[in-house]
Amino acid sequence: MSTYGLVGKSLSHSFSKRYFEETYGFNGTDSQNRYLNFELSGISEITSLINSQPDLAGFNVTIPYKNEIIPFIDILSDDAAKIGAVNVIRVVNQTTNGKKILEGHNTDHGGFKAAIFPMIRSNHTTALVIGNGGASDSVRFALNEMGIEYVCCCRSPKRADDIVFRDLNRSHFEKYKILINTTPLGTWPETSQMPPIPVDFVDERHLVFDLVYNPEETMLMRESRLRGAMVSNGLQMLRNQADLALHIWGIKS
Repeated sequence: MSTYGLVGKSLSHSFSKRYFEETYGFNGTDSQNRYLNFELSGISEITSLINSQPDLAGFNVTIPYKNEIIPFIDILSDDAAKIGAVNVIRVVNQTTNGKKILEGHNTDHGGFKAAIFPMIRSNHTTALVIGNGGASDSVRFALNEMGIEYVCCCRSPKRADDIVFRDLNRSHFEKYKILINTTPLGTWPETSQMPPIPVDFVDERHLVFDLVYNPEETMLMRESRLRGAMVSNGLQMLRNQADLALHIWGIKS
């Protein structure tokens, strides 16, 4: 039996376990693979988790540990190193000394790109990325690959060109026709929350992509849809990145 799972802080809303069970038969009676949720109160607990799971062969990483887990990684893929965030780890057991080697990968950017690409229209050439955490890093990497100009808006700027939420105005929404929420705001059970952006400036020219997938329609999506925007949640992105994780783990779908 090989063990896989999801590492995060609060996983009651998680999609991954159900998806791997329903789509790939993990945890089934005849399955050779099981998928578990691993809630950690701090990333320092990751070493104890790995030592306590002798059959651990890989795991996904979610908020808030996509950046914080990097110091614990032995080998980083090129994409993960460039992005600075990891969401998939393959565990390699060395036969000579029993040491577990952690390979860090990033499938968020590929999952996001495959999900948003079919929705892109001719006027969708610029993007406003909401948030500047680990998920934002992956989205920005994907936008660079797609040749889409972007700027980040957030509470605490990390870069010189980041925009603080309170400074957003109509001109930003005239320039940036794709809005991408990379924050967890609006996630169940806090479904009445949304990023503090002036949504009244959103109209039918905008594409609003919310990485949140639970609930199916977030407050940001609803308010944008009512103003005529095309909207999407992050469910297809999650499906895409989960499928990519399966390939990294060497499991045939």
